[in-house]
Amino acid sequence: MSWLIGTTRLPSYIEKYTDSTGELIVDAVYRYEQLDTHLKHLSGRLGFEIHLEANEGRGTRNNRKPYAESYTDWSQQLVAERFADDLELLQYTFNQPAALLPIEASR
Repeated sequence: MSWLIGTTRLPSYIEKYTDSTGELIVDAVYRYEQLDTHLKHLSGRLGFEIHLEANEGRGTRNNRKPYAESYTDWSQQLVAERFADDLELLQYTFNQPAALLPIEASR
């Protein structure tokens, strides 16, 4: 699998929100799949309410089956290897629900 990872552009964005040691450099990471809950959390931190129009952040995906069903064993392994740092930081694992709370920097 490493041969594919080295030859294919699979962008990782972990460096946008971590430092060179892998520590989170933003206050919090909010999950799109927990948009409603996380917007409430963000609203509380900012001190004002955030409202989305009824169709904002919705309707971009017609297929509502669990994401893991879209992966084969091979593609799960590829993603797990290529994005190991991202998955660890963001607390994602295949076939497990994502954490409900935002990921916050420990300061």
